[in-house]
Amino acid sequence: MKRILNVACGAQDYGTDFVDMYPQRPGVIQCDIEKGLPYADKTFDEVYSRCFFEHLKNPFNMLLEMKRVTKPGGRVRVITDNGSYWVFALDNRAHTGGYEKDEHPDDRHYSFFTKTHLQHHFTKAGLKVEELKFVEYFSTSWKKRMACVTVQTLLKLTPFKNMAYGRIEICGVRQPD
Repeated sequence: MKRILNVACGAQDYGTDFVDMYPQRPGVIQCDIEKGLPYADKTFDEVYSRCFFEHLKNPFNMLLEMKRVTKPGGRVRVITDNGSYWVFALDNRAHTGGYEKDEHPDDRHYSFFTKTHLQHHFTKAGLKVEELKFVEYFSTSWKKRMACVTVQTLLKLTPFKNMAYGRIEICGVRQPD
């Protein structure tokens, strides 16, 4: 059976093993993820994280830790906020304050990433980038969703198409030792 670790899983159920600093459900191991993952080297076929990388004080160290617990030939997959997303520039959060306000006092947003930033992190960590793409993100509010769809559709027709996507997904493969 393929083992998949979901790092900072929140309420997500993707994976076979789950860790989080603030578990939201039973079956999730609580740990200070910034200090390391509570698993032996080369344990998992895939290590996955969604909407967590931007919360890390030192994302490169976490990437090395994710690689450490991944088997050779296994994948490290990260989905994170796109620093170029138009909403972050206009909604009074990212560049004018407010983005850093979260539920937990120790849980803050520390970084924004572009595709190039993520590619550099993965390459420097020794992961071979297999896939790197933008991922669409829409609000759950139908009014905001309609506005997002309209603006994103227009942006995709311009040289600013990178601003149309809310998230970035990167997948890297751990090479044999």
